Amino acid sequence: MSKYGGKNFFSSVNFAFRGLKLVVKSQKNFRRQIFSGIFILILAWILKFSYIEYCILLLVISFILVCEMFNSVFEFTLDAYTKNKYS
Repeated sequence: MSKYGGKNFFSSVNFAFRGLKLVVKSQKNFRRQIFSGIFILILAWILKFSYIEYCILLLVISFILVCEMFNSVFEFTLDAYTKNKYS
């Protein structure tokens, strides 16, 4: 096993949740997008969206959150590389 591999499934899940916690704590836009997504899901429920529309909406919201997490990774990486010269 490589030095970067998790010991087991539970430690991998723990690392994933630690990463999510870091993004939620440090990224204001991510928090805004989470609240917007929850609001949109509630609105879709009130408007009686079909199951297919609701699933598509969940996929789109999830995709937006994943893209924001990738953006955060790039920001953290560039800040580390440039020693926060541009932030």
